[in-house]
Amino acid sequence: MTTDAWCGRSQAVGLRLQQQLRELQREYPSLVADIRGRGLMLGVDLRLDHVAETQTGMLAVMQQHGLLLYMVVSFLLNVEHIRIAPSFTHGNVLRIEPPLVADASLCDRLISALGRLLDVLQRGDAGTLLAHLMEESPASARPAIDGPKRRSPAQPPISSQERDAAPKRFAFNRASPGERRSAPLRLEPGNHSATRNWRA
Repeated sequence: MTTDAWCGRSQAVGLRLQQQLRELQREYPSLVADIRGRGLMLGVDLRLDHVAETQTGMLAVMQQHGLLLYMVVSFLLNVEHIRIAPSFTHGNVLRIEPPLVADASLCDRLISALGRLLDVLQRGDAGTLLAHLMEESPASARPAIDGPKRRSPAQPPISSQERDAAPKRFAFNRASPGERRSAPLRLEPGNHSATRNWRA
């Protein structure tokens, strides 16, 4: 192919990709602020602050600590097998820079992956977004875990063997030196948010 042919091809593929990204923006207006760029150098400006403002779960906490964009990029790489870099100078922008040989099928694959990601973010599904960090199967393939079983007062106390055989669970409880200490976080089965009971 000649240089002009490559340039024309990349312009056509880039225009198609930009149109598909704008469709995603229309579908998820609360999460996609803007689509910028030309040709095969595009940027998707995500509204991740919207997650922190409207949700109360793990994703909101991650955004408050500036980590959500990096988990988004990690999810795209490790789950969707799409390598996208964040813009280190422009906040929550994903840099979309496919290779010059990109074609329609590669663009469709990218758009499908971004659509699944935006759906996860909109639902606040931390389990799906973070499952690739565990050495387990994806969250959707794992069976649901029943919550802890309550013992009736008439039952004898738990033996040390039963206690040692029970699955181990933990949570972090952070309090600043001047704060009141709080009760441990309680995770509700099927709910990714935590509740806290404050003590006087």
